[in-house]
Amino acid sequence: MLFAIFEEVAEGREIKYPRSAQLIGTVGAGKTSSSLLVGAKLEERARRVGVNLKHVYLNLKIEGLSPFLFYKSLLEKLGVKVSRSVSAEELLKKFIKRIEASRDELFIITIDEVDYYLKNVRGYGILYDLTRIHEAANGVLGKLVGFIFISRSKEWVKRLERAEASTIGGLVIYYPPYTKDQLVDILMYRASEALRPGAFSLDVIEYIAEVTATYKGGDVRYALDVLQLSGILAEREMCSRIKLEHVKKAVGSLEPVFTSLDIEALGLHEKVVLLAALKELRRSRRPSLRLSVIREAYRLLAENYSLVPLSEQDFEIIVEKLADLGALELRGITRISLSPALNERLLEEAIKEDLRVLEGRGCQPRTSR
Repeated sequence: MLFAIFEEVAEGREIKYPRSAQLIGTVGAGKTSSSLLVGAKLEERARRVGVNLKHVYLNLKIEGLSPFLFYKSLLEKLGVKVSRSVSAEELLKKFIKRIEASRDELFIITIDEVDYYLKNVRGYGILYDLTRIHEAANGVLGKLVGFIFISRSKEWVKRLERAEASTIGGLVIYYPPYTKDQLVDILMYRASEALRPGAFSLDVIEYIAEVTATYKGGDVRYALDVLQLSGILAEREMCSRIKLEHVKKAVGSLEPVFTSLDIEALGLHEKVVLLAALKELRRSRRPSLRLSVIREAYRLLAENYSLVPLSEQDFEIIVEKLADLGALELRGITRISLSPALNERLLEEAIKEDLRVLEGRGCQPRTSR
């Protein structure tokens, strides 16, 4: 759809006023990559018919901290050298002259992170200047032919003056979060391009996709980061294949949601339940286990430390609490797995410290299990 909005421009048809589109979606939904891909395709289509079309991408979070920085970046991407001794207003005039002086060039400008800019930068001068530039300089008419604005929500338009919002228009393309199946397809393709055959399995790819879809709103960049870090961890351990444990370590190190402070706040039996689940899942090498298996592992571990095991009802209450806290995942009614939000190393260290305290009080473990 984005390509179709600007297709007439790429085919050399004359338009007097610029086209405008908004790309709206969550982080990692593909907005930026789509704008860059479509921009490149539009340039290629234009070249085939003898049209010199340039697509310029700017990120306001990086290049919009001040009007000077923004116009400096914009001009440099258009091949204009910029002196540090000039003002932002002078740079804007240089930009207008650059557009007006072009004989056979057409320009589409993509502005990313507009919502961040409006929330965090005092004054909205850049967007006002760009959206009203045709009124101040007739020479840019028919040359500055399009704007693409990228944001996480449509609310940013409400912060603009009515005249600015009118110029931007209401043509919106929504990017819904990637689903698990879509993420699997993307990850399988990228893994096949980056890794040697046999270095990954479908189970690993599906686990990354499920974590990303469930906890990260379908952010494909996060999924690719997890895949990359999992590969690095496997390589460090001289493994020829990425395993589920590598993925869990990658997830825990990238952004653990369940922190060491959360672990410290747990009661002793809650920690023992978690440690039992951790040990049994590692031993079985499975992504999830039946609740009854975890309960038996907890009973043995509690007895190992001379603790009286909780009743079945109390055990299930703890499991539900740990799931609510984000430390465990309930897969259906009877299966349990550790949450990818949990840093397993921190968990193990915190629990073992509590158990060392117990040993110091005379509660010695009876076995080495």
